[in-house]
Amino acid sequence: MTAAASNDRALPLNRFSLSISQSGGKNGAGVCGKYGRIFRLRSKRAYRGLQLASGLLIGLLLHPGVTSARADPSTRAEDEQPVKAEGQQAPGTPPAPPATPLPAPPSKGPESGAAKKEGSPESLPEDPEEAPRIPLTVEELLKTWIFFTAEMAEREATWNIAKGATEADNELVCAGKPFGYLRSQQEFEDFEFGLEWKYPQDPNGNSGILIHTVEDDKIWPKSLQVQLHAPAAGSIFPTGGARSDNTGTAMGLSKPVNEWNTCVVVSRKGRVTAVINGQKVGEVTGSQPRRGRICLQSEGAEIRFRRFWVRKFPLRELSETIPQN
Repeated sequence: MTAAASNDRALPLNRFSLSISQSGGKNGAGVCGKYGRIFRLRSKRAYRGLQLASGLLIGLLLHPGVTSARADPSTRAEDEQPVKAEGQQAPGTPPAPPATPLPAPPSKGPESGAAKKEGSPESLPEDPEEAPRIPLTVEELLKTWIFFTAEMAEREATWNIAKGATEADNELVCAGKPFGYLRSQQEFEDFEFGLEWKYPQDPNGNSGILIHTVEDDKIWPKSLQVQLHAPAAGSIFPTGGARSDNTGTAMGLSKPVNEWNTCVVVSRKGRVTAVINGQKVGEVTGSQPRRGRICLQSEGAEIRFRRFWVRKFPLRELSETIPQN
């Protein structure tokens, strides 16, 4: 086989290469025509270089976007940037300023925008022992409580104020006649009511505290009475048509004439007790009614009162009362 034939056998290229023919043919056919002999490849190295160049040329013609994308350095730089994970800061980026926390929205409760009234059941603590004692001055009591008597008489004939060493020591003086009482306008259910009292002259003086007072004014109204009768101070019993499961009897708890005594009445869930000079009297249960006004009796003997106070039990306690029949 001649060298020319050998070279002609080596010339055929794949479909991406440029075919070069040795002979131009009679009609000038062939890729290079009559100039084919000028570009005859005489070495294997030159052949490979031409094959590579032809492949690149065909690729450029078929896919022009690839070459332009590679030629654009900005596009290439964007493509080569690493993918940033969520929450991760890109390299070279200055740190972002810390986010300013938003203020919490104001609460919208039933008491929003309005202060609770001092002394109201909602404002009291849940523990009754922590509920505040609300003092009642004798001036306030005499001005706001209602005077009642079955006789034609003015209040000043029975009830007056005697000045003490201090305002807290001012005394509410009851002449004892005519029979009647001073009563609160407000009703109380679960509460403590405290005062001091004394009989200036009569060792057998009689008076009392009426609680849970309801219905019309009369002598004596429907209520539960805490006795201040000197020999039996602290006794508890219903009067005027009221009822209770039992009564309480006390003897010998009051102090001698013209000495101050203390009395605390406790009403809670239909149960009533009295504490006289620090000594508790037995409990009376099943009080009916168990809610009403408070009265101070005028019952025949001069009696003096001072240092009034009341403690209202919390709303939670009031809601747990025993249903009435």
